[in-house]
Amino acid sequence: MNKGITILIDSSGSMDGEPLCRAHQMVCDIIFAYHNLMQKSLWVCKDWIHMILYNSNLNEVISHHELAYIRKEKPRGIDLTMGMIQPPFFEFRGHGPKCLGKAIEYVVNGYHGDILLIITKGTPSDVFCFNSLIGKSQIAYKKILVLHGNFAKKVAYEKLTKNIYPWDSFDSVEIVKNMFDMDNTLKRKVLENPPRIIELTI
Repeated sequence: MNKGITILIDSSGSMDGEPLCRAHQMVCDIIFAYHNLMQKSLWVCKDWIHMILYNSNLNEVISHHELAYIRKEKPRGIDLTMGMIQPPFFEFRGHGPKCLGKAIEYVVNGYHGDILLIITKGTPSDVFCFNSLIGKSQIAYKKILVLHGNFAKKVAYEKLTKNIYPWDSFDSVEIVKNMFDMDNTLKRKVLENPPRIIELTI
């Protein structure tokens, strides 16, 4: 079954410079890990990605693009081969408040999928809006993950999800496996198609 992943990237003032560069690199590493794991498992997938940068505004940088057609290129970042959009797809200058509630409201009203990944370094500025959308986002998405650059502030997201990971111990392979339940799916595939045992009588 194909899956849809929505990525919300914090581009507020606290993300200016190095943090936003780090967020960009993590997205590249996640996509690269996705491709490697899919090739190793010999899956034919049409999983799609939808990506938005948010501060006081929303910047939709990738919309319903098949992950199979995105590849990682160094040193430039992400290359959208089908859409011919050249990286970098956003500037590394953060500004304004982090209106995560506004971003979540936008995606749950129009982009229901399987996975919602939030990359941030603080707490939402629009707290009331964010809190009011927690239940709706949990209905809209089967799995929600947060990559956090200031783990002391993760408490703001604990009602949203238990899947909160610090940037300091970021592991793109483990994140992708968690997002797509890859280990469990591979186990199911083996159980559905067990190896054939041929008895030889000599």
